[in-house]
Amino acid sequence: MKNKKVLWIVLGLALLCLLCYALIPTTPWCVGIERKDAVTSLITLGGVIAVVFGLFQTNKRITQQDKLLEGQEQQRRDARFAASVELLGNLHESTRIGGAYSLYFLARDFKEYRTAVCEILCAHLRGIADKDKFPVGDDFKMTAETKKNYPKNEVQAIIDLLFRKKYSTELFEEEQKNLSDVFLCQVSFMATHGRSTVINKLNFNNANISDVSFMGAEFSAANFSQTRLNKVSFSYLNLNLFSKFNSVVFMQSVLREVVFDNCIFCNDFPTNFCFEGTPLEGYSYEEITTPGRSLELTTPKA
Repeated sequence: MKNKKVLWIVLGLALLCLLCYALIPTTPWCVGIERKDAVTSLITLGGVIAVVFGLFQTNKRITQQDKLLEGQEQQRRDARFAASVELLGNLHESTRIGGAYSLYFLARDFKEYRTAVCEILCAHLRGIADKDKFPVGDDFKMTAETKKNYPKNEVQAIIDLLFRKKYSTELFEEEQKNLSDVFLCQVSFMATHGRSTVINKLNFNNANISDVSFMGAEFSAANFSQTRLNKVSFSYLNLNLFSKFNSVVFMQSVLREVVFDNCIFCNDFPTNFCFEGTPLEGYSYEEITTPGRSLELTTPKA
């Protein structure tokens, strides 16, 4: 079809040249112009038209090829995304962790996948660490079977990808992270190698958190409402790295052997920090937020 179109254009130009050649002697505007010069001008004009048309066709083909390549690249990215998600359903923990890393690298390379990848990693973490699968009593003691079945390595790997700057500098920091109803045990959010852990836009609502370290973490817009915390430490890691709190909620939570040691509370208090309905073992808001004070909240009084 395209070849026929080009052929018709060439034939039209040829007929135009022949017609002009035949009319040159009788055309008023051609009086005084040599036939040879007129023919040369017509040939030049025809050549210019042909070149312009050729450039237009070339640009059109390049544009179509670019769209085709872009579509093929998008298909490859989508296939990579689908394959990574499929790995999360594998029976082997190491394969699932590989799938999580594959999704992370996809989100790192292509920004448009970040929200979806963050939601998938959070949903996967909620699935494998659902607190209903790992019930604990008020003392947070786990049975031998619970300890055996808890996917500690997989949970830690996903936490690292979602929060630690070692892996996810500004990658998921602005994404909403829903980890409600999870059971976290013997894992760490602790800052390492001078890199802080940024915990932003996080929902821990109704979760069980036991024997977990948040030392040196930076909290912003975090919700711990109706969460039970046992043997959790927010104490500072070293003299230059403190846990920082901004817009954090502990409403109706249970704090058992929780340590707030030299933490930094940002912005207006208590507007941006809430302990409403949470027993604090007699400490006041002012005592908790006094700079340099070390606090250990033990088992709530009856």
